[in-house]
Amino acid sequence: MKLRLDKIQDEPFSWQEDLRFRREDLDRPELAELSPLSWQGRLSRLEQGFYLQGTFTYRQTLQCDRCLEPFEQSIEDRLDLLVVEGPPPGGPSEHHLQAEDLGVVYVEDHELDTEPLLFEQVQINIPMKPLCRPECAGLCPHCGADLNAGACSCAEETDDTRWAALATLRDRLS
Repeated sequence: MKLRLDKIQDEPFSWQEDLRFRREDLDRPELAELSPLSWQGRLSRLEQGFYLQGTFTYRQTLQCDRCLEPFEQSIEDRLDLLVVEGPPPGGPSEHHLQAEDLGVVYVEDHELDTEPLLFEQVQINIPMKPLCRPECAGLCPHCGADLNAGACSCAEETDDTRWAALATLRDRLS
């Protein structure tokens, strides 16, 4: 949604909308599916700019990094930002991000596009190493069996043949 900042006066502007992002556009292979995003927000005028506060919810299906099984995750999150009209101090290419800038968005042409802000939030909410549960046992490195379903038929401890020469040397020196 594109919001015209010059149209917002003393009364806050509130909205509710549903957005759909294509999974392919997120370029995250661990993301299998993404539901439409339900988003509601409120934009209020301040002395130094505008205050954007909103909440969004959606569901995402991810592939577990250990067992490769798909699992679904519900996301409910908030977005609180200070919106300032004009370029960042020092110009757009010279602006170095400081800690106090983390909650600030600079916009030009009196227009705030909320879609890129939400796209970024979806990206942030996709874990780098998604796990179906913290105690996921994963797959057996030898036979590929799902260890969450139970133990596999592989030998418990298999010797690594790459270390056989060193083991022989250790045994001779002992």
